[in-house]
Amino acid sequence: MISARRYVAQSNHSRYAKHSYPLNLIMKIFGHRGAAGEVDENTLASVRVAIAAGADGVEFDVRKCRDDLVVMHDATVDRTTSGSGPVSAYKLANLRQLRTAGGEPIPTCTEVLRMICGPRVVNIELKEDNIASAAVESVPSEIATDSETQFLFSSFSSHATAELARCLALTPYHLGILCDRDTMRALGDAERYRAWSVHFPLELVDSGTIEAAHAKIG
Repeated sequence: MISARRYVAQSNHSRYAKHSYPLNLIMKIFGHRGAAGEVDENTLASVRVAIAAGADGVEFDVRKCRDDLVVMHDATVDRTTSGSGPVSAYKLANLRQLRTAGGEPIPTCTEVLRMICGPRVVNIELKEDNIASAAVESVPSEIATDSETQFLFSSFSSHATAELARCLALTPYHLGILCDRDTMRALGDAERYRAWSVHFPLELVDSGTIEAAHAKIG
């Protein structure tokens, strides 16, 4: 993805070679779901590999089980774990008993944040509505003011994005706007919510998109 203030790209960008981009792009490498593709996604092991590889930032997904925020992309545990059914139906204690294909447990949001803090951007992507406040509050107090870490919250949900804008207003954390295909909507939201960054699919990025994003968020 590309950020209007911090340009970041996933490590496998050879498929974008046909596109022409401004030569002054500052590319930042983000680990997507930790180091998905190398290690089971959204696990502590995956985050550890991304950090060890020197990623400038790490992105991971959060959603709510019955009693905590856990790091999981899908609404169900079927694809990535030994279990089945909706994440929302599980208590954390029961989720702890599941394992990924590589034998990794499902971590909580706070557990990942404790591991990930340091001189990097941490992108917490909300996968559902009505968890913004809990997600922001999940940043452990001992790292909440870590001057080396940039905490960035984002969501593809318009409702969750509006929730985040309200929750982040009095914090040192940042709001990122995620764009699927509608660049005008994303740019409008970035201006409306005074976002720190806008994240576009790389194939939509050209000099005009970058200039428009800078004009919207400064």
